[in-house]
Amino acid sequence: MGNKIRRIAPIVGLIMILCVQITAFATEENPQDAAAESRKKEEEAALSIPIETNKVENWPQGPVINGESGIVMDMDTGAVLYGKAVDEKHYPASITKILTALVALENSEMTDMVTFSEECQKCKKAGYAHIGMKPGERIKMKDALHGLMLASANEVAYAVGETVGGTHEDFVQMMNDRAAELGCENTHFINTNGMFEEEHYTTVRDMALISKAAFTYPALLEIVQTVQYTIPPTNLEEDSRTFQQGHKMLVSGKNHDDRCIAGKTGYTEESFNTLATVMEQDGKQIVVVIMASRKGTYEDTKKLGDYAFQNFKNINISDNEKSEEFENISPEDYVTVPNGVSFDELTKEIDENGEVSYFYNDHLVGTTKVSLKQEQPAEKKPVKEKEKEKDSTGFIIKLVIGAVIIASVLAAVVIVLYIKQEREHARKLREFKRRRRERQESENEGHGE
Repeated sequence: MGNKIRRIAPIVGLIMILCVQITAFATEENPQDAAAESRKKEEEAALSIPIETNKVENWPQGPVINGESGIVMDMDTGAVLYGKAVDEKHYPASITKILTALVALENSEMTDMVTFSEECQKCKKAGYAHIGMKPGERIKMKDALHGLMLASANEVAYAVGETVGGTHEDFVQMMNDRAAELGCENTHFINTNGMFEEEHYTTVRDMALISKAAFTYPALLEIVQTVQYTIPPTNLEEDSRTFQQGHKMLVSGKNHDDRCIAGKTGYTEESFNTLATVMEQDGKQIVVVIMASRKGTYEDTKKLGDYAFQNFKNINISDNEKSEEFENISPEDYVTVPNGVSFDELTKEIDENGEVSYFYNDHLVGTTKVSLKQEQPAEKKPVKEKEKEKDSTGFIIKLVIGAVIIASVLAAVVIVLYIKQEREHARKLREFKRRRRERQESENEGHGE
């Protein structure tokens, strides 16, 4: 019996070890499952972030989106039609290049030559877009901007910055200065391409302002509406380089949208998906920006486009402003309000620079610049001839009356003085008679003795 136990003991022990290992394996968390669970929680958290514009009284209720932040801004008025965490800071990834393109367009010519330095090669990191430009290679600015906006090439963004700014750092400072001029209050860029840096951030509101300014340039619109572009052979490369538009709403496929006229994509592991899109329908243009989106970014952009075009209208300010204090109102300025809202329902504020801001239920819907009318001096009315004669006659009458009054006063004074003088004369005469009588009486008494 003992021998049997000794023989089966190792088998039993092996079985127990296997059971423990199987149990541990069954209960051990699968890394892929853990990542999926974490991602699911992040997605749910993003969905629960409040939509700020939905809190505005009588404002059309906007759709839920997957991005942590989202905005719809009217391109003409700057009014925010949809806002979700609009001032929350995020990593922008390659939508940074919209500002790079704007500053380059404003400070260079399309025929300028862009030279690629050794420093540009540092941007060719794994997972980041590039088109294989070599040190010392030179291309025209027009070619560079196509590589920047279509292929999202990071070394091209760096070279554009060096060419226009003199140094990459100086160009980045130009970018931050330009962003501040546009009203961006929560933007700080470290580079020209959007490669991840802790201190490289912006917000959907600021990116909407940047996109609004950049995509008014016809040259940039032409670039981003190009589906495929080829850079010809260069001084160092015999072969041409061909690349395609990366914004899927601008090319054929399931995400294509006829209303999309411009935009830029972005993605890094830290930023997730970022997307800036300009859409147009019936002459009305909007810019949609979504950041920190883990899924459905194109679908959400379309939903926001539908929301904006179906629920809002533009009203011309100069045609409806009734204030008698304002003048020189631009005929090109509008407000954007929900359908069914009239201009008379808006409130307004004017600052010391003559900028008038219009509000609907305390929500800004548009601005314009005016001049305040100056107060005119009271106009002198012409005096008619009869009125002149009347005034002359009245003056004579007043003069005669005044003379009569003065004469009467003088006469009264003379009479009073005359009466006083006569009384004094009569008194003196009585006094003289009295003294004479007394003197006579005295003389008569003397004769009698």
